[in-house]
Amino acid sequence: MGKRSSLADSYCGIPQTNAPLPSWDVDGTPFGCGHKLHKGTMQAPRPRRRNHPLADAPAGELDALFRRLDQRLDAITEAMVEHYRREIPGYANLPREVLDNDVRPVSRRNLEIFFDAVRRGGGPLDAELETVRASAAERALQGVPLTDLLHAYRAGTRIAWTEILDEIARGSAAQQALIGRLASHVLSYLDSVSTAVEEAYLREWQGLVYRRAHGRWELANELLADPDPARANMLAKSAGIILPDSVQVAALPAGRRAPTDSDEGVAGFLVDLQGRSVFFLDAAGSRPSLALVVERAGGPLGVSEVRPWAEGLGPAVAAASRIADLAAGLKLTGAVHSQDLMVEQILSADPLAARRLYNSRLKQLAQKDTSGDLLRTLEEYLESGCRMVDVARKLHVHPNTVAYRLERIREVGGLDVTSPDDRFEAQLAIRAQRFYLLSDQA
Repeated sequence: MGKRSSLADSYCGIPQTNAPLPSWDVDGTPFGCGHKLHKGTMQAPRPRRRNHPLADAPAGELDALFRRLDQRLDAITEAMVEHYRREIPGYANLPREVLDNDVRPVSRRNLEIFFDAVRRGGGPLDAELETVRASAAERALQGVPLTDLLHAYRAGTRIAWTEILDEIARGSAAQQALIGRLASHVLSYLDSVSTAVEEAYLREWQGLVYRRAHGRWELANELLADPDPARANMLAKSAGIILPDSVQVAALPAGRRAPTDSDEGVAGFLVDLQGRSVFFLDAAGSRPSLALVVERAGGPLGVSEVRPWAEGLGPAVAAASRIADLAAGLKLTGAVHSQDLMVEQILSADPLAARRLYNSRLKQLAQKDTSGDLLRTLEEYLESGCRMVDVARKLHVHPNTVAYRLERIREVGGLDVTSPDDRFEAQLAIRAQRFYLLSDQA
């Protein structure tokens, strides 16, 4: 670009002076120049008709101005694309060939539309807006955020307007008098283009989201039971997914759905299955992927064992879903793996047996232990590995008190903590007590 003049540094290119700036109405007569208003009418006196020197000049002056700008189309386009690449993340992430073979020619065409609209006065024509809409839809497919796309249009318009001001500064006085009119045309252009860009982008994005979700749902259902390798790979390719050999499934509790972008940057994909969000993760990179999913989707997140997808992922989905529901009932957080809840999974396989276990080993003790001291002492004793000194320290009581309470547990609840079988059943019963299947909703 050429060196900017002081004209380009002024407000909208209008020189700042203390003198009143005259303007003209549609037939060339001045108004707002200090005329006194007719008393009681709030109207200025009708001046004598006279032709302003610019009344017949604008068309010729505009043509001369834009002929000079047309000669700089390539240089201005290059400045715009370079600005996009350096300043706008969504464009900086595009491959170089996309910038050269797509963004650059589209930017040049948009620049031609801009100059034509400003020269003509008003916004772009309908046919020109179709070009704008098509490029906006393409940016949606390329993954450029809408905010970055609108930023690019504003930045491109600003660069082009600066070029207009620089050319006017080197032009005639008649051209300099056109700044106010041209500025209003620029605003009209930007308003029309911004609306068209946003509408086209959102329309394409909504269709993309639907196609993406449907394609992933089809792929997930193919993988659940006895998948056909050819069809699975075809569906994966259509959905833009590379299927790893082995998959680890992670699921949210029933009724919980993760944000649709929770799998961005994750080695895997997200799909809704039977009222819950399920992630199919590449087993090779599941650890960092799980951390991202937990951060974005919250928890708890049930995680299955690793399984080859060719064997069918239905069992893995069922296991991850079961673990997620168990973890939610136990109020756990984060990623919960199958091995973390082995006992709870056994209990959940037969809820009635879990309830009978609780009733036979803990219910009587719980009913008679009104203070809760006996149950707390039993839990701490079993968790400490039957070390009374550790229990006493944890409960802030004397070891003799712990011994007394253990004897009361035998008398009241029928549990002999010296018996390995009684200790094992007590531990299971305590797990069953904590387990949500023993609540009223079981």
